[in-house]
Amino acid sequence: MQEVQLETLQYELLKVDNKVRFILGVVKGEIIVNNRKREDLLADLKKRGFSPFPKKSKSLDPPVVGADPLPENEENPELVGESHYWFV
Repeated sequence: MQEVQLETLQYELLKVDNKVRFILGVVKGEIIVNNRKREDLLADLKKRGFSPFPKKSKSLDPPVVGADPLPENEENPELVGESHYWFV
């Protein structure tokens, strides 16, 4: 359990470190973002040692038995037409 938490925290630290380095690079003028192709910017970031992070898929979490349903006034577009109870 603690190892999983440690890995998660290290992953989050790496993401935050990348964000801080990116922001400082843009502010200092070392990283140019405007009027550049995305591929060129990503290649520049890779060359500067930034760690790539895969995009998260927009899938629902696995169903949880006994979980509370979503509030009725908040509709999830991915659940339209489905029961709001995941354990049904």
